[in-house]
Amino acid sequence: MSDIHKSRQRIGGRKIDNPEEYKKAIKQAILDRIEKGIYSPQTIGEQLGKDRSTIYRFIQELASDGKVKLGESGRVEKVEALVEQRSYEALEMDAFVQRYPSVKKWVEDMQVRIDGKPLSEWQQNLAAIKKVCDLLKITPELLIGSKESVEQFTRTFILEFRKISKNNPHLYVMALRNLAMSNGIVWPRGAGGLMSGKKIGFGQYAHIKISDQQIKQGISLGTAIHKDVGDWFAIATETCARHGAMHTIDISRIEDHDAYLTLRAFESKTGKTWTKYIVDPAVQQIIMRRAAARKSIGLTDLFLNGKSAKDYGLWMNAQLKEVYRQLGLTEKYFFAHPTHALRHIGAHHWLRLTNYNYSLVAKIGGWEDENTLKKCYGEMPAEVVISELHKARSQM
Repeated sequence: MSDIHKSRQRIGGRKIDNPEEYKKAIKQAILDRIEKGIYSPQTIGEQLGKDRSTIYRFIQELASDGKVKLGESGRVEKVEALVEQRSYEALEMDAFVQRYPSVKKWVEDMQVRIDGKPLSEWQQNLAAIKKVCDLLKITPELLIGSKESVEQFTRTFILEFRKISKNNPHLYVMALRNLAMSNGIVWPRGAGGLMSGKKIGFGQYAHIKISDQQIKQGISLGTAIHKDVGDWFAIATETCARHGAMHTIDISRIEDHDAYLTLRAFESKTGKTWTKYIVDPAVQQIIMRRAAARKSIGLTDLFLNGKSAKDYGLWMNAQLKEVYRQLGLTEKYFFAHPTHALRHIGAHHWLRLTNYNYSLVAKIGGWEDENTLKKCYGEMPAEVVISELHKARSQM
């Protein structure tokens, strides 16, 4: 008779029926976390859905087996040969399948999934998982250690993937979900969130963004190069105006409404003149300062300085590239489209500030409809949805 109660034979939501398999799996899950520098039984227990005493009992067994070393206080000190044994290696595809039991089991499962017939996309799924592991430099076993680890590593992969590709990462997310489910980690039918199985609109320009702190740094760095650069950076991100629209801002049509400014800019792509609302006091000051200075010398535009739009644009592009370099950005789009990138930066900025109010951002940024925004920048993140639902519920 097993000394392990069946109802407790779960590891991070992953059910394992055989008691010996369970012991082996939980020990390996603990070793995987120790390898990553997580030594606290409490933290490991939280990740695996076990109490601290259970985790520590298995750690003591691992110590008896010589897999970990405990200090005089009973704490894990270091991993001996485990790091070398369990560290990830970039392998050829066949060796990758044979090296990792979770992958081998999954591939065999996919090859007999439907009435003994293989899934048509099994090779595509396998290639996706190998890319995830290669990019994150992580073993499949550690990747699917628990439901929480699958979700966390999936988020990490998406962020890294967006740095190197403009493609939709949905294929990789579903391959990760498939691998995990084949190895006993299951998401309930109809579950929402990242691993729901529903195709999420990640957005063509979802990765062309920087933090609000980086926006402030960009304005400061631009100003250090030339005041026009800092001013352009600030106004373009605040208004989401396209390059051409920035050239057509007429200072005679800037209106001060005490708490905010409005200005008019013609967007050639839509063939319409849009009203831009400026609520940031710092950006209001920049606009009013520039408007007063240029009006005093008889100019009507906010930026051109007597140059042609083409010449001024080439000069501004060169300066913005330098700002991006100093910000440490590496995504090629910033350097291929330096001025237009500010429109994308501004869109993400306003979506964050408005909790993804697509209709409002479309109006202030000059997009025809909110569906265009979703296509470009992605659907509302699940965490924002949940936050808003909790907020609405709390107000009842």
